[in-house]
Amino acid sequence: MTSIARRRLAAALAGLPAALPARAQERYPSRPIRALVPFTAGSSTDLRARSFGHYISLDWGQPVVVENRPGGNGVIAAEAVARARPDGYTLLYGTNSTHAANVALVPNLPYDPVADFAPITLVTNSSLIVVVNNALPVHSMAGLIAYARAHPGRINYAVGNTGSMAGGAMLKALAGLEMTQVSYRSTPQGVTALLAGEVQLMVVDGGQVLAHAREGRLRALATTGTEPHPGLTELPLVSSLPGMEGYAVFSWIGLFAPAGTPRPVILQLNAKMREIAGRPDMQAQIAAEGSSYRVGSPEDLAAFVRREIEDWRRLVREGQLRAG
Repeated sequence: MTSIARRRLAAALAGLPAALPARAQERYPSRPIRALVPFTAGSSTDLRARSFGHYISLDWGQPVVVENRPGGNGVIAAEAVARARPDGYTLLYGTNSTHAANVALVPNLPYDPVADFAPITLVTNSSLIVVVNNALPVHSMAGLIAYARAHPGRINYAVGNTGSMAGGAMLKALAGLEMTQVSYRSTPQGVTALLAGEVQLMVVDGGQVLAHAREGRLRALATTGTEPHPGLTELPLVSSLPGMEGYAVFSWIGLFAPAGTPRPVILQLNAKMREIAGRPDMQAQIAAEGSSYRVGSPEDLAAFVRREIEDWRRLVREGQLRAG
C-alpha cells in the first residue's frame, strides 16, 4: 500500500462514525464534479473529457468542470487526483502516460497507478498515424526509412506525449535510424511545429492530424496499429514492413477516481459513461477522428492498466525506450 493510500485509509477510519450518516443520505452527485486532464486544451484527452462532461452535466444537473493540469508527463494531474478525497467529485482522465508509461519512465513516481486509483472505464484505445511534413521527400514508410538511413541525424521528430515518444523511439530502434527527438508540452504544439517545418516527422493521434492529412497539409504514411486505421483505411501498417513486425503503438484514455471511492459511485459513473458513449452524436464525433470508444467495466480497465504497465516495462528493459 502506498503512502497516499495509507493516509487516506487512516483519515477515513478516523472520521467514520461522524461521517457515515451524512454520506448515507447524500445523493450523488449533489455538487459540481471536477475532471482533471493531464494535457493542454485541444488535446485528444481534453476533447473527450469535455464531450462527456457536457452530457453528464445535462443529465445529472451538476456542472462537470474540466481542469487542464499539464506538466510532468501527466504526473501533476495524476498526483492531484491520487491525493483527492475519494468521494466521486474529483476524477482523472488518465492515459498511457499517467497509468502505464510513467511507471517505467519517471524515477520516484509520487503515486501508484494501481493502488492509488479506482478504475471507472476505458474510454478510447486508438492506433496512431505516422505523418511527415510535405517538404520531406518521402511518400511511404519504406521511403522514410531509406531516407533516414541515407541522411543520419537529418530528421527531427516531434513528441507531445508518451504515445508519440514511443512511436518515434520504436521506429528508431527497430529500423536502426538516427533521428532526433524534439519534445513539446502537448500534442497540438507538436503538430503546429510539424506544419511549420520545425520538425519533419511525428507519430500522433489520428484526431490531431486527420484533417491536415486529408487536405494535403501533412503527408500520412502508415498506422501504428495491428489493423487498418478507421480514419485512413488505405494506410499500410508499419508492422507490414520487413524488420518492423514487432511494431505496435496505441494511445488510450481511461477515467479514474481516487482509491477508496465508494463502489456505488464508481458503478454509477461507469453506467453513465457507457450510456453516453452509445449515443449517435458521440459515435459520430469519435468516428470523425478515426477512432472508436472502448468503454467497459471497471475490472476491464484495471486488467488493461496492469498489462500496459508490463508492456512499458518491457520496452524499457529491451532498450527500445530510455527511462528518465
